[in-house]
Amino acid sequence: MSANKDTYREDVDFQALALQFASFAKHLKPNGQLDFSDPEAVQELTKCLLQRDFRLSVELPNDRLCPPVPNRFNYILWVQSLLDTTSESYSDKYDPNRDVIGLDIGTGASCIYPLLGCAQRPRWRFGATDIDDKSLQYARENIARNDFKSRIRLLKTTPEGPLIPLKALGLESIDFTICNPPFYTSSEEMLSSATLKQRPPFSEIARNIPSLPRNLLPFPNTYTFDLSSSPSVTIATNLNILLSSLDLQWQYRPSIAAGIGFATKNVWSRASRRQLKQQKQAIVEDKDRVAKKEEGDEDEDGDQDEDEEMSSEEDKVALGFKIEIHRIRKTEDEDKEGTEVRIRWLKGKESVLFESFCGMVRRKLIG
Repeated sequence: MSANKDTYREDVDFQALALQFASFAKHLKPNGQLDFSDPEAVQELTKCLLQRDFRLSVELPNDRLCPPVPNRFNYILWVQSLLDTTSESYSDKYDPNRDVIGLDIGTGASCIYPLLGCAQRPRWRFGATDIDDKSLQYARENIARNDFKSRIRLLKTTPEGPLIPLKALGLESIDFTICNPPFYTSSEEMLSSATLKQRPPFSEIARNIPSLPRNLLPFPNTYTFDLSSSPSVTIATNLNILLSSLDLQWQYRPSIAAGIGFATKNVWSRASRRQLKQQKQAIVEDKDRVAKKEEGDEDEDGDQDEDEEMSSEEDKVALGFKIEIHRIRKTEDEDKEGTEVRIRWLKGKESVLFESFCGMVRRKLIG
């Protein structure tokens, strides 16, 4: 059963859940709240939420950690979104025909990530590893209980063995890994450790910490800048002129105000642009010495040829990117709209190259 992404946008209604599950109702306080210090109550909450929202049936041992369902589900949603925006088609949409294989390192007794992933996406499969025999026993039973034996492969590993044991799992490659290691072997150990800490955990995301110097942060994989002073059509025209002048592959679709491009190297530097200009001049000068091709050799389907050329360039690409032009409503004036250019890193390994490209596009468009 595929749950809605907004399933846990609001807090869980304990009283409504209690009406559906008598086993949970007996743990509810008179004021309708749950005692989260009671392991049995927390475990029953997890089991009932999995049953109600995903049609998943699980059994959990009392001496192993119990995973919070909303937190784990949000993690799966994040992975789904990440995969949907990094597909080979770059469509930014869920492809129901795409086969995906994930690896859950330290899956635990619940095996909750593979179970949620398989419940959400019919073509997802998982490898799941753990070093604890009891956790593996329960995980194996939970997999069988939900009829996922053909989609989730369980493997016992050792601390000395490979962290990503593809060969032992019978896998050639995987699309993603999940690792949420149990920092505590039991609830008692977790509570005991908490009493020794002098301050509570600090979990704020680094990018939202004002005191952290910007130069210590990695360049983002999505770069956005404002161009409200220019109409969207003008921005699109200037963007196409700019990228068409460079030695790279670029396709823009006006209907969605977005385009995708690929470069085999830094072709926007002064040296690269100078070299390209010289090459073009040489081609012009050689035209008179080159025999014209026969008309039968000309491409009959220009669009197909362009797609094939784009595909061949992707094989040796150093940078893949997507540029979108968005109309946005200005926060300071709700009646006024602005224009935002968003550049997303699709492919490549060099962050410096992407950062350089973003800086070049921003400078050229802003003028």
